[in-house]
Amino acid sequence: MRSELLAGDRRIVNGGGINTLFGARGSPYVRILAAALTAMGADYETSELKPWDNPDYAYSLSSLGKIPICEDGDTLIDTIHIVGRFNERYGLRELSPRLSE
Repeated sequence: MRSELLAGDRRIVNGGGINTLFGARGSPYVRILAAALTAMGADYETSELKPWDNPDYAYSLSSLGKIPICEDGDTLIDTIHIVGRFNERYGLRELSPRLSE
């Protein structure tokens, strides 16, 4: 259920693979990303990661060692890039209208 954002690990299959969002439940960036992915209709699982408690693992996932981190076959960092990738790869609903060029 989508209202259980970051309440625990969830396993939802998307396109034959499993997308994983790594982050700490209390992080505003992780919560914003989880809300954005849910609004887009993305399927993913969550995995609790507190980089300050486990820096070696955080750095093994991302050279910056920061959260949120998302894996969808590639390692993605930065909220806006993760949202863009999910929109591009899975054709999910965009969160804002495109600006004219």
